[in-house]
Amino acid sequence: MINRRYTVNKILGRGRSIVYLCDDLEQAGKRVALKILSQDAIDEEKNIFKNEFETIQNLDHPNIIQAYERGTVVEADENENVAVGSKYLA
Repeated sequence: MINRRYTVNKILGRGRSIVYLCDDLEQAGKRVALKILSQDAIDEEKNIFKNEFETIQNLDHPNIIQAYERGTVVEADENENVAVGSKYLA
């Protein structure tokens, strides 16, 4: 569990970030992709991550996912291998 909100189901992909398929406990029945950037990412990567979120929010098309939250991991179960302080997009 991440931030007492997202229950991790499986890993969808890996690169400079890891993408998990999660259930959002605050919105019953909603599944989300949670993209997590490493806690030790350099400032340039963090800026790219932030810009990605803002760009996706400005797009509206049925074949493009919606970005609805950007945040920081403040709590994660040990078995999730997600470091506190990592940035995420949902």
